[in-house]
Amino acid sequence: AQLFADRIPAAGVRDVNHDTADVVRIEGGVPIFHRDMDEDTIPLEAGIVDRAISLTKGCYVGQEIIIRVLHRGHGRVARRLVGLAPDPSDGPPTPGARLHAGDRDSGVVTSATFSPALNRPIALGYVHRDFAEPGTRLSVRGAEGERAATVSQLPFVGPEVTVATDS
Repeated sequence: AQLFADRIPAAGVRDVNHDTADVVRIEGGVPIFHRDMDEDTIPLEAGIVDRAISLTKGCYVGQEIIIRVLHRGHGRVARRLVGLAPDPSDGPPTPGARLHAGDRDSGVVTSATFSPALNRPIALGYVHRDFAEPGTRLSVRGAEGERAATVSQLPFVGPEVTVATDS
């Protein structure tokens, strides 16, 4: 193990602090346990089906629910983790801020940051499936007051990725 650890810097890998790693995580649309998902979140909601579910493995806890949603419900879940692009003039929303479509409570912000790669605030949050389509405008109601955000596809940053804008 020490030999491997000694070779990491020689390979050009750099240490990053927690804040930088969090920015990269949010830009990549990667949920983290106890912030963007918890024991009650199913992988279909969090968008991590490919890396969290085996459809060929034997029995596992929660398998019946997953198969039922995939086969009977055609993958439709009540809520989905989405990217949120707040208006660029606003800072990142506070995690826990509620998302609304008109008067309807439609979700919650789970993670937020300022993206240097995009030069704008970005966030992750869960929204009701009726409002998960990229380009959907929502209002964010939190400690900063009421602000606007646009649902964006994930990841924010990656090969050939564009973020929804208001222009």
